[in-house]
Amino acid sequence: MNLLIVDDQPFEVDGHIQNIDITTGISQIYKAYNGEEAKKILSSEQIDIILCDIEMPVCNGLALLEWIREHEIPLECIFLTSFPDFAYAKKAISLECLDYMLKPVSRHALNDVLKKAIQKILLKRTQSTEHHYSSLWFAHQPYIIDTLWADLLSGKISSTQAAVREQMVELNFPGMEVVKILPILIDVPESESTITASRKVIINNVMKVLAQEAIVDDPSYGAFIEFRTGSYFFICYEECGLEDCTERLLERCSKFIDDCEKILHFTPNCYIGKAIFSFQLKELAEYLLAISRNVLPKDTHVFPYDLWKECNSDVTLPDMNIIRSLIKKHLYEDVKLYYTEYFDALLKEHVIINHQLFVVKQDFLQVFYSYARDNEINMNTFWENSSIQKLYPLADSSVSCFLKLIAELCMMASEKVHQFSQPQSVIDQAVVYIHEHLKDDITREDVALSVCMNSDYFAKMFKKKTGLLISEYILKCRMTLAQELLKRDMSIMNIAMEIGFNSSSYFSTTFKRYTGKSPQEYKKENLKAKDHIGT
Repeated sequence: MNLLIVDDQPFEVDGHIQNIDITTGISQIYKAYNGEEAKKILSSEQIDIILCDIEMPVCNGLALLEWIREHEIPLECIFLTSFPDFAYAKKAISLECLDYMLKPVSRHALNDVLKKAIQKILLKRTQSTEHHYSSLWFAHQPYIIDTLWADLLSGKISSTQAAVREQMVELNFPGMEVVKILPILIDVPESESTITASRKVIINNVMKVLAQEAIVDDPSYGAFIEFRTGSYFFICYEECGLEDCTERLLERCSKFIDDCEKILHFTPNCYIGKAIFSFQLKELAEYLLAISRNVLPKDTHVFPYDLWKECNSDVTLPDMNIIRSLIKKHLYEDVKLYYTEYFDALLKEHVIINHQLFVVKQDFLQVFYSYARDNEINMNTFWENSSIQKLYPLADSSVSCFLKLIAELCMMASEKVHQFSQPQSVIDQAVVYIHEHLKDDITREDVALSVCMNSDYFAKMFKKKTGLLISEYILKCRMTLAQELLKRDMSIMNIAMEIGFNSSSYFSTTFKRYTGKSPQEYKKENLKAKDHIGT
């Protein structure tokens, strides 16, 4: 049940929330601090109960309940007030308020009235359900079955025979928990998983019809369920006569794929399961999803269940000595090729589950980090890359994402190595950065980060090439620019701001220490020199 608390005193709202017992059955609580805020929530959310103060600015509680009744929003209202006003109570009763309570309300009283509201709502719903039960059952039976499969796939219904039997009896399908089914996972291309809502509806409907026509002889022998964006399950019932992965089923899935290519202009992949009982659906679905995440792009688009066996601890992991040697020699293309060939060979017989791919990823990153540290590469610049941020969490569950992550890291490492092989160009880049940011409060770390290098290592390189510390070079650039600006007769304050000083007095002190003259003295001398040249 969803509850909306409306009160212009935030501490009152928070106090009510603290007092609500989890056993009342309230699942979601919304907050509003006046009637107008409450209207917005009521217009966009499903609210079952409203706990409302009467005395509020903008729109009081009675006016809010009038608006609720006018808009025929089905909910129970409980009023709270600090004033025992009979006129209030009379108006509240006329608006069919469930209860009228004086503040402060005790924790016990609050939970009792909420339980009372929930019981009334459930009674109304039961009466309404019983009234329409027969007609709704026969009209929406296919929808109910589809919802059942969706709940099994998502785990809303526990994957035990007892739990499924209980649900089946409740839906008037006793014995269906031991009916045999054969699930097929259908994956659409990534480009089709980010489409508009209207095209998605069309695709879903067309794919459902195509699957029913191509895979089973009778539409009632199969259910088409959208599991998540881009992933669907077609569940074949035992009446269709398709038992496990026969040649006939492979041909029918191939026909479905051909039909999708002709009509929808994309090519899905089909991962065929095996005949199971309905309560085993979630376990098999997770296995098929693991296969789909680990299959590399191939010419074929139909994948039988018994093509792989699950990886175990005996499967050989990549040889990290080879990876370490290749990275050390900057042979990044060979690194990518090694992993591609490794997975090609492994996935011919096995499906890799997430924690095993996680181990492979961590082994690679450990070697890569070691290489970066030895070469004074700042790894923070790698993780600021948007592609790396996106691929990193996906690489634990997808071989293709893992290979993309390796490719991105290798490409960035190659660029860094190219920079380091030409140290003077790195210094030039840093010098350009300094001149472009003289107005800013730049530090040694900022300059090093601009060329993607470790600050300590880069500081030594900079001193070796320029003879100056980075801070000394920045000061030199600022003072040189200040001298040029003083010759143009700019104000001392403007010059200070232009070269990154927050105060003119600090600038004047620094300028005199650096040149031996104050800015005013330097300015006057240059003006005299100009006048002398003019005469």
